[in-house]
Amino acid sequence: SRVDVHVRAMALSSDSVFVATSSKILLLQRMHTVAEWSLLPKLQPANKHDITSLASNPHPFWVQGLIIFGDVLVALMATTGVSPHANVAIQPQYRLVSWDVSKPMLDELLAGNQSNPRTISDIWLDEQARDEASLDPYPMSRFVPTHLIHPDTYINKVLIAGCEGRMQLWNIQTSKLVFEFSSLKIPRDYIHSFRDTMADPLQISALCSSPVLDVVAVGLACGLVVLYNIRFDKVVDVFRHELNIGSRKSVETLEITSLSFRTDGDESLVSCTRGGELAVWDLNERQLRVTIPSVHAGARGVTFGSFLHGEALFLTCGASDNSLKLVAFDQPDGYGRVLLYRAGHSAPPMLIRYCGDDYRQLVSAGRDRHLRIISTIMDTQNRAMSQKNTHALGGKKAQQKRRRLSQALHGDGHFGAITSSVDEEDSGSARALPEITDLCTADVKRSDADFANVITCHAGSKELYTWRLEDGASTKKVLQPPLDKLPVTINGKLVDHGRKKPQNRNALTQAEVEKDVATAVAMTPDGHLAFSATTQGRIFCFSLQSGRFLGEFSRITTLADTLSKQAAV
Repeated sequence: SRVDVHVRAMALSSDSVFVATSSKILLLQRMHTVAEWSLLPKLQPANKHDITSLASNPHPFWVQGLIIFGDVLVALMATTGVSPHANVAIQPQYRLVSWDVSKPMLDELLAGNQSNPRTISDIWLDEQARDEASLDPYPMSRFVPTHLIHPDTYINKVLIAGCEGRMQLWNIQTSKLVFEFSSLKIPRDYIHSFRDTMADPLQISALCSSPVLDVVAVGLACGLVVLYNIRFDKVVDVFRHELNIGSRKSVETLEITSLSFRTDGDESLVSCTRGGELAVWDLNERQLRVTIPSVHAGARGVTFGSFLHGEALFLTCGASDNSLKLVAFDQPDGYGRVLLYRAGHSAPPMLIRYCGDDYRQLVSAGRDRHLRIISTIMDTQNRAMSQKNTHALGGKKAQQKRRRLSQALHGDGHFGAITSSVDEEDSGSARALPEITDLCTADVKRSDADFANVITCHAGSKELYTWRLEDGASTKKVLQPPLDKLPVTINGKLVDHGRKKPQNRNALTQAEVEKDVATAVAMTPDGHLAFSATTQGRIFCFSLQSGRFLGEFSRITTLADTLSKQAAV
């Protein structure tokens, strides 16, 4: 089911999916939206100015977290607005709302007897935010929540984590604060180096309940993973992510984005970072077991990771590369391998062409500088075409060197593959081919390995690059017109590149030749010849079997020249 608004969070029950958007909760069953209800109950503004600002804001709430346990759905929401009188930001307010989503209640909702499920509690977490006497709009002691979980065996209770390493335990049935934990007591030497480089190194960026009762895993923005006993308010152990020596990444890439415990008998914990790294921690030995770098490329790395219950399979989701990967930790050395993956363009696709004899496949090119094969009948056949043979990437030896340096892990078997152009320095997209401006396909010579069946031209480039669908990669043949002595013709006769004269006004100067780039490509139906058109009105012909330049068509006389000749006569 397609949701036409921004999805903030999701929660799953046995047969239902709850999706939180900017202003409502959607209930999906079997991939169809069957019910929805608003997130806009009666407001409790801080003052009379807030009423006007929140009423003028179409989306005054956004969901920061959504969880479900038993028959209770809990959402952590935040509100904000801009005062129309002073044109300043109003202090954010945080609410914890829970609904009854039991089967009888959902049946009433589906039947149309209820517009909203029954609200169990609606808790305003910060009473000070609604106090008119508060002069400081952002007090340092204010609790700012960011994440929530339900600790196992803690009936009707949720644990909320926020900035400065602070946590609170709330009872949603009685709407009361059970306990407020002190800031994480982490040894000073762990965070001393981050005091000058980060505003809040103790900000909690990930939270996960462990199989051991009363123990939770807490991920911090500075790259620390803390095992915390919430019953005794005590730190059990601390693990630390560190930057490699000589790494060009910043400390922001150490931020923990997701945590998950393995539940198949192996006592280990996996942490994901904003830099796209997976770290496996041995809980018995209390040390790092293995590190898998660059699982997901892009500026924001891994946004979600979780073990499947009772299995050694770890599901990851990339924030920038638009991909899902299932990593199996079944190697003798504890290293993971990609078992399954689904991926698409990390930037909007710009060109789509049918290919194949039965037209059951599509070739698409996007702004992420990649060419992808898309099957219209089976998702498992979708894949990105490799650029390993292109001249721009430096050939086989250059790619082997990049594999050793990046050690990236990708489901298509290619290390160091470029999957995002959002952050060129981190993802390496500067090494990929430029953006594709046109492409053409032909499948007559599919069985002949000497012939390519896909041709592309790229922004700012004279060359044409060739690809074979059967190999899923580019070929070594780059179709390039002669650069030293490009033939320039008028009505089939060669002319020099020199100064333009009235009798050869259609000729090109050397400066114009150097700026000439390919803008369109075409192939003959038999798949033997390829053609390229350029910005200067030139058309070149190439042999696809040998990759040789065959010649240039006569340059077409412009309409203005034709009209001027007719006027002279």
